[in-house]
Amino acid sequence: MTVDVTECLKNPGETFLLEVEFPLPDISYNGCSYQVVDLVSIVGKYVYLDERITLDARLKAKVKSECVKCLEDAFYDIDAEFKERISKTNPDDFKIVNNNVDLSEIAEENIIFNLPERMLCKEDCKGICPKCGANLNKKTCDCNKEGKTQENAFGALKDLFS
Repeated sequence: MTVDVTECLKNPGETFLLEVEFPLPDISYNGCSYQVVDLVSIVGKYVYLDERITLDARLKAKVKSECVKCLEDAFYDIDAEFKERISKTNPDDFKIVNNNVDLSEIAEENIIFNLPERMLCKEDCKGICPKCGANLNKKTCDCNKEGKTQENAFGALKDLFS
């Protein structure tokens, strides 16, 4: 999603309003894939001063990934304020190319920045049984009941410290 900023560049100091919604492709980050479920919303304002545009806005998005404990779908709502600098020449800023700004790049970076450390399907997710693979949110298993021996690679060390 690009925005034409020609008028902004012609009128330094004048504030322009921005209100857009657009789809965003899946995001891969840190070995995980995140699907942006609904349209991304960016609402804010931007102004051109001192050879750069400053975008001050709010981003809303809903992302889907898999729960790190049970591998079921996990959803996370992002509602974040951000401020970004955009210029033609500064390598630390987002770029103005042919008087256009790519909002997809800005949205993706701000989504990644606001992702939780771990995606969970629910706060109290019980995960899966390491022995039989049952989703403990949906059913119980007998793997850790009394009388059952649990196979553990470090089980032999238990006797050393008893």
